[in-house]
Amino acid sequence: MIFKTFPVSSVAATAARRLLLVCLLFSGQAQAGSAKSQTEVLTLPQYVRLVLQKSDASQDIKDSLLLSALDLLAAQGEYDFHFVPVANLGVTNGSGTQTAGLEIRKKTQFGPSLTLGARADKVQSDQFDIINSHRANAYVRLSTGLFRSWGRKYNRLDLTLSELSRQQERVLAEKKLRDMLANAIDSYYQTALDERLLDIAQKALARNRAHLQATQARLQAGLVSSTDLHRAELAVLTAESELQDRQRTLDRSREQFHELLAETDVGRYRPQPELAELQPVYPEDWRNRALELRADWRAQDLEKRKLELTTFRAERDALPDVTLSLSYEERGLGDSFDSAANLTDSDQAVLLQLNSDTNRKQKKAAIQRERTRARQLDRARKTLKRQIYREIRDAAQDLESQKTRRAIAAKREQAARQALEAAQIRFQRGLDDNLAVLDAEQALSDAMLDRDRSLVGYNNAAVHLAQSMGVLNMDWMMLAGAGKAVAGGKAEQ
Repeated sequence: MIFKTFPVSSVAATAARRLLLVCLLFSGQAQAGSAKSQTEVLTLPQYVRLVLQKSDASQDIKDSLLLSALDLLAAQGEYDFHFVPVANLGVTNGSGTQTAGLEIRKKTQFGPSLTLGARADKVQSDQFDIINSHRANAYVRLSTGLFRSWGRKYNRLDLTLSELSRQQERVLAEKKLRDMLANAIDSYYQTALDERLLDIAQKALARNRAHLQATQARLQAGLVSSTDLHRAELAVLTAESELQDRQRTLDRSREQFHELLAETDVGRYRPQPELAELQPVYPEDWRNRALELRADWRAQDLEKRKLELTTFRAERDALPDVTLSLSYEERGLGDSFDSAANLTDSDQAVLLQLNSDTNRKQKKAAIQRERTRARQLDRARKTLKRQIYREIRDAAQDLESQKTRRAIAAKREQAARQALEAAQIRFQRGLDDNLAVLDAEQALSDAMLDRDRSLVGYNNAAVHLAQSMGVLNMDWMMLAGAGKAVAGGKAEQ
């Protein structure tokens, strides 16, 4: 089969392209109309609260806090009373011993360990008759370390480390929440900006189409040349292409907007169309509190305290491990448990036990390792300190720059509107061709884009400065006026 190709005129291609664009727009309007009652408009505080409640990152933070709480609970359990069964039961050929008993063990935070126990033993043999085959014991033992394990600081060290780790996890969770808050604000503003940019692109297309119709009418009246018509058609095509690009960008922003909510329906929520300019507030004494306000600095403070404890333990472990034990025991013998339970004999003992070895290379290496980690942490703290002040300085400069840009954008938009009005008047009076009008319309679109971008840029700069200072939270947002705009409700699209 032979296929023939036919040339398509530029007019036909233009018509087909416009038809496709119209179909896409009507399709989007139809979908928006059907989802009007299902799309909820959210203010910035409402959106941030939903992100903090529903996002995967917030769930990860909750799980991390839960795990740290469980670790602390396990460390605290080391100092509870422990009931330990003592049993040795079974069947043997020849001689064997059956044992049953219970011990109560208590480890104290200041050093000594206490053990209370009672047990019963039965010795049996298939080959011999055993006299007094039943034995009973009741005993109490108190043991404490003398050199290495002496003192409350060493003996509760694992619990102290768990408490510091718990505090550190909370501080890191605070930092993660601030980062998540900043990310949510950025996504909200970006989506709102892309919606505004789409609206501006639609208005620009409408102006260019109106100008094309006026140019066609003036061409029929012989007031303009065909060159003006071609310019107007090209302007419409450019505006249509720009509208399609804005729509694709908005679709991606909406996907990210809902991804932070772990929401699969990308049409369920949308930001409010009007954005409020933030009025940032900051602590008056922030220069004196710049470090303590930062969660990452406080986390390093806790890490320093943990490292001091592990260094202390490594140095203590190099000392001899000597244990002093005091014990008292009562015991009884007999041919039955009833007779053995009389506990006619008693014993007292004082013991010194050396538990450490003579190999000191490993202990010296452990001390050197902890001291090396301390030097590394000290360098990291100095670097973080410089970084914090640098971030605050840069963020403050960015805010001032965005403030200036916002003022310039407002003046630029006003001048662009006046220039467009003047160009339209000159074109209608035949004093100029439509090139000046097209240039003025493009300048106005650019000015409106710059106006909205400068607003979002200024708000993001204010948020970034608050994040750098360590004061970004829901209270800061409300004080800065993030909730002043129109409250959310059902979107009328």
